[in-house]
Amino acid sequence: QNLYVRYFVYLSIAYQSTENLNMMKNLMVVLFTTLVYVSCQQPIDIESEKESIKAVIESSGQAWQNRDLEVMKGVWLQSDMALRLAAGPNGFGFIQGWKNHLDRYENFFSENPEASGYNELFDNYRISVYPECAWALVDHAVVNPEGDTLNYGLFTYILEKQDGRWKLAALSTIATSGYDNMQLNLA
Repeated sequence: QNLYVRYFVYLSIAYQSTENLNMMKNLMVVLFTTLVYVSCQQPIDIESEKESIKAVIESSGQAWQNRDLEVMKGVWLQSDMALRLAAGPNGFGFIQGWKNHLDRYENFFSENPEASGYNELFDNYRISVYPECAWALVDHAVVNPEGDTLNYGLFTYILEKQDGRWKLAALSTIATSGYDNMQLNLA
């Protein structure tokens, strides 16, 4: 802030000694507006934002395993651009739009109403945070109650901030194993 004060004082002195007063007036207005704008910007607490992002990601995983539609509604951005792309040894899947996500969850949860008993494990977070969006690269595993890893892969999340809360906007998954245990995963 001392730098801004020095510039202000310098411009004030220059203002008094210059012949082109109108130009200096305009420059002072621009400088003042810039100072007000810069001083009003809220700094981002990156570590706090990362913890919030992790909580959203982990909530979505457990909501899937617990068949909790309300949590899924709360963590996903309800937009036509919400998307999920999954790829693995047996092929790929693509879902775009919140309505299609919701249909998928409602159908799967009604066909498989009991909680799976599995845990989703997230590790090795790599998160990049911006004021209104973020992305995260995460190592992911699904583990059954006996401790067996049923699948693991690499997940990429894109999140947007909506009303001050992080929401999942996109999820891309690359499964590196587990398709030989697909029936266990869907049980």
